[in-house]
Amino acid sequence: MSAVTSTGQSLAASGLVFTYPEAGKGRMTAVNIAALEARPGSVTALAGPSGSGKSTLLYLLSGLMRPDAGSIRWNGDDLALLGEARRDGWRRRNAGFVFQNFHLIEEMSPEDNVLVGGWFSSWSVRGLRRRAAELLDRLEVPRERTRVALLSRGEQQRVAIARALLFDPPVIFADEPTASLDAAAGHNVVATLRRLAAEDGKTVICASHDADLLDSCDRVVRIDHGRIAATKVEIAEPVS
Repeated sequence: MSAVTSTGQSLAASGLVFTYPEAGKGRMTAVNIAALEARPGSVTALAGPSGSGKSTLLYLLSGLMRPDAGSIRWNGDDLALLGEARRDGWRRRNAGFVFQNFHLIEEMSPEDNVLVGGWFSSWSVRGLRRRAAELLDRLEVPRERTRVALLSRGEQQRVAIARALLFDPPVIFADEPTASLDAAAGHNVVATLRRLAAEDGKTVICASHDADLLDSCDRVVRIDHGRIAATKVEIAEPVS
């Protein structure tokens, strides 16, 4: 899968270590990654069973968490060296995050849910509303619904993706993006992520154990006990 444009950012992580305290055992290692790379215009999957460290790694790569050691370089920025405020600023400028549980406000409309991330933005309200409407149309979400609660699970996930895309970030992170979706809805989400990379040149990184999603990715990095167990480069066929 080759990108039509290349608006994304390249990732180069190395010597990445993250530990956490566990009662009676001292500090336990959740992530220990020697090297990891992700490129614009591609979809990289972090695969592994529950507890393998893939979601923790995704949070580190996105700057939501800070490693104990190592570097996470996105172009000229090393997130491992930035404090919390500066990492927040980097995410606002560069990253969109699709959470496993969506985190939508059920009583609000799809459009207003997409706009939540722009409440404190300097963008014009009119410009943001136009952008939200365009994204929902592109992702085939029925904008006439007055409440997100009236949407299917698959439609709700596409609202979450639209929200992550509001400011056109070059990097998209997705934590188990097809979890709890039926096969058809999951296929649509996979196709959407593929198009974001292939057509928009974004760097897409997912944490998932969904076999169908893994089969469609350009690169699958398998995580076992916080370490890279294997890396497979896929030749993915187009998803319609």
